[in-house]
This record gives sequence, C-alpha cells and structure tokens, in this order.
Amino acid sequence: MCMRNLNIGWIFIGGLILLTISCVKDDMSDCDTGGSSGGGIIETNSRILSFETIPHKYKFETIAENLRLYLYDEDLFLLNYYDITVQELAANDYKVTISDWKEVEDERLYHIMGVLNYTEHYEIAGEEHLERYETRIARDENNETEEDLNHIFVGYINIDPITKTVYEYKMLLEKLTNRIHLTVEFVDFELPDNSNLTAHIIGSNAEYNYLNHSLEYTSMIYHPCIYGPNDDSKFKFEITTGKLYMEDDLELLIELYNPNGIRIEHIDIPLTEKIAETQDDNGYYLYNTDEKLKEEDEYYLNIVIGANFQIIEFNINDWHLVVDPGIDL
Repeated sequence: MCMRNLNIGWIFIGGLILLTISCVKDDMSDCDTGGSSGGGIIETNSRILSFETIPHKYKFETIAENLRLYLYDEDLFLLNYYDITVQELAANDYKVTISDWKEVEDERLYHIMGVLNYTEHYEIAGEEHLERYETRIARDENNETEEDLNHIFVGYINIDPITKTVYEYKMLLEKLTNRIHLTVEFVDFELPDNSNLTAHIIGSNAEYNYLNHSLEYTSMIYHPCIYGPNDDSKFKFEITTGKLYMEDDLELLIELYNPNGIRIEHIDIPLTEKIAETQDDNGYYLYNTDEKLKEEDEYYLNIVIGANFQIIEFNINDWHLVVDPGIDL
C-alpha cells in the first residue's frame, strides 16, 4: 500500500518535470507567466540605436537623407549591412532596433559603422574588415569631381553583449566634408577681346578611415555647382569638399588664355593656407589647427583682384585681410 502511493507520487513529480521542460523548450506561450493581470515579468533583449551629430548644431532628423549601417563581429569582419531610407527612419522616431537583425545573438560583441547620406558621390572600400574601411570622394578618370557633393557623416560604436534588457546606444556622427563659398571679383581689370578667363579649385584629402581620420592626400579638381562670370569680372563657387586639414593644399587657380588657347597669365591662391592664417581683432588665430578647422563647417571667402592679377582684399568669414597691391600673399 505504501509502495503504491510512493509510485503515484513519483509519477506526479515526473509529470511536473516534463511540463516544466516543455515550457523551457518552447516559447512559453503555453506556460503560466502570472496570468492576464500582468503579474509576470516579460523579458526582452532589444538594442536600440539612436544618432547624434558633431557639432551638435546639426540635428540628425533635419539632415538625414539615408543611412547605411555596417554590422561587424568581434573580429571586425563584416556580417551584413543595411540601407535604411529616411522614410523608414522617420517611421521609427529616427531610431534603429538592431535586435531585429538575424545576425545579432546574445552574449556577443558587435561593432557598427554608420554612414549618413551615402550617395554615388562617394566610394567605399575595404568594408569587408572594419580596420580597412575607407570612405572616398568619387572621381572620374581625370581625377575630377563632376558634380557638387552632398554632406556625408560617419560614426562608429561598439555594442556590448546585453541580455534580457532594453538598452539604447547613441552613435555620434562626424561630418567628413566642408562647404566652401568663394567669390572672386576683379576690379580695374579689362578682359582682352576673345580671351578666356577660367577658374577652378584644386583640392585633396578625400579619403577617410572608419575612425574619421584622413588618409592619403590625393589631388583632384573640384567642379563647382555654381560657376561663371556674371559680367566678365566675377566668379562664384559653391562647392562641398573633403574636410579641411592643416596638411591640405586646397587652392584656387585662375588662368587667362589668349584667343589661340595659350595661357598668358595666371594666379594660384593657397586657400587652406590663407584660412589657417586668419586672425581676429585681438590677433587670435581662428583656424590654425585641425580642431579649429573642424569647428567651422562653412567657409565664406571673398577675394578682390586688381590689375595684373594682384590681390587687393581677402575676406574669410567676415574677417578682412586688406593687402597692398604688389604684396604676395
């Protein structure tokens, strides 16, 4: 009699164990988690990625045109990348839930590279491994940029393993470009009949690694989006270039050709060098370090040139450098 009761007890315990195992193995939809009253604990492992720009005067939602996110594993090898439209971003409050990606598993470290406003104006190389990642300005076979560039931002972040919790990470996106507004005006200058006056900007520093550090300084010609003589005396450029660094050699080249196509006069103005020499009224240099150059996103340059291609005035962001004719800048 006692033996029979003991067997029944073991059968009952065994049934409880089997029921418990089935709840662990399955998705717990059939298990009691506290009832509909909400007394149970709902566990998730969501990871939310939001975005912020540097400098903070740029708001992500106002500048975002598209977003590409690269997902790398612990060894910095690419797992996948995702192109996200601005419509998709807006629908999700400009945040991305990365736990929706099938490659993301618990207890793993991930590295994420974000590229904002990636278009055909830029080339990406070495994306298979994070340390080889480069962003470049796209050029044609003549090493030129045919169109005006859009602003591009890049950011990098590590995602630590997070299990059974909702956690939000913020990715800082830094701008890889500068905007140059340049006006060149000629005074007391007569354009010879049938001659041709041309101007273009030559630049460098258009390759960046995943940490937003500039790489090689390869020269190219920037074609401005707004260009042309208004009255044979003024040129106007508005272009986006690679981000300026002290080592750059961004320069303006103005050339005068005779009717036979022979260059008879020219002037070469080192723009980055002159920007770095700009001082305020107290003699403080405004842009003489890489950090100071980074703080300014747009540069308004106005140059006045007199007879014989002499620079009379150089204006940088409303700071005037008045130059006597005949003095070489």
